[in-house]
Amino acid sequence: HLSKHPCGGPGTGGGQGPAPFSVLGEGEGIIVETNYRVYAYTKSPLRRAVLELFCLQEYVLPNLFVGRLARESCSAAFEAGISAELIVDYLNRNAHPQVHVVRSGAPVLPETVADGVRLWEVEARRLSMSECAMYDKFESRSLFLESLGHAKDHGKVLWVDEAEMKMVVQLDHHNSMKAFIKEAKMKL
Repeated sequence: HLSKHPCGGPGTGGGQGPAPFSVLGEGEGIIVETNYRVYAYTKSPLRRAVLELFCLQEYVLPNLFVGRLARESCSAAFEAGISAELIVDYLNRNAHPQVHVVRSGAPVLPETVADGVRLWEVEARRLSMSECAMYDKFESRSLFLESLGHAKDHGKVLWVDEAEMKMVVQLDHHNSMKAFIKEAKMKL
């Protein structure tokens, strides 16, 4: 998991692993373009590995890692517990010294890139997968409503369309629903 200071404490080389890019010297650091391309001037395999947690590697030269921030690579990072804010912070803190000169006064990381990474995290967190069972083709409206009530009473309804008499419930409630529907049909 990507810590707040994955390459050492702020401004120091001690503590946890190697020093941040900014401490290492004139030629090392990260440049991020508005097209999501990432250039990391480094010889460190550790720094390359950190970047690979959220970047797609395109190629590597002896002192240069070239990658791309992409929805897929960032989604994998989010699933591993790395937040968009940690990614943005890492890229900002480890910016190449020349970026500070060129973008004086402006954010080091292009705002479109930072916003894009944050948006990808929101998208990734918004969707969730659940095993489920769909019930439709009820013989009567009263059977549908009774079955829906049963599922709601147990807190297992994931989706319902009352006009079409369709519902989706969590799969772990499928056997209970089958038994309930069978029993309710006999009563009607």
